[in-house]
Amino acid sequence: MHILIIEDNQDIASNLFDYLEAKGHTVDAAGWGISGRHLAVVSQYDAIVLDVMLPGMDGITLCRKLREEGCKTTPILMISARDSLDDKIAGLEAGADDYLVKPVALSEIELRLRVVFRLRSNTKVHTS
Repeated sequence: MHILIIEDNQDIASNLFDYLEAKGHTVDAAGWGISGRHLAVVSQYDAIVLDVMLPGMDGITLCRKLREEGCKTTPILMISARDSLDDKIAGLEAGADDYLVKPVALSEIELRLRVVFRLRSNTKVHTS
């Protein structure tokens, strides 16, 4: 899969980047909401990992914009330290396919990415 990570925490982004590459994925990364939006719109990704608390543009706003601007079917997996039910609801209502609370195991992120990608792919096939 070609995956975009939009995460401002360098340690998390670097660990996730290295882990996903080692699993055979092609990975790009952005540390700001605005730069992540640009990459998501100008490139084709199989999935996006999106942090909620980002500089420049928060992940909830970014997710809504991506759903409006051409990433309508790209699976989006939100990850955040924000763990309240209201936070999760906001992320999912903004268009995320899944929402994980940090800290989260890298293996779980990769598994959830494969699942949301599979589900989105199956939906495309059935609606064509």
